[in-house]
Amino acid sequence: MQIVFWGVMPYDFDQNLTADESYAILMRRLKPGTVIVLHDKPSSTALQYLDRFLKNAMDDGWSFGLVDDSLTLT
Repeated sequence: MQIVFWGVMPYDFDQNLTADESYAILMRRLKPGTVIVLHDKPSSTALQYLDRFLKNAMDDGWSFGLVDDSLTLT
């Protein structure tokens, strides 16, 4: 078993941040190989920007995959 840590927390659970502020944090901190933490609880703002994030990131050349796939590259 491998331990994997997250690398970006956009604070989508923080009710003091708007969805746009959380999105900006995510975009600013994105790096190759980053594990992104998003929450699925009702108060999370992630669903408000997830489609926009995925589209913009892929338009900028980013790709996404499973953690298991990236572990085989090391």
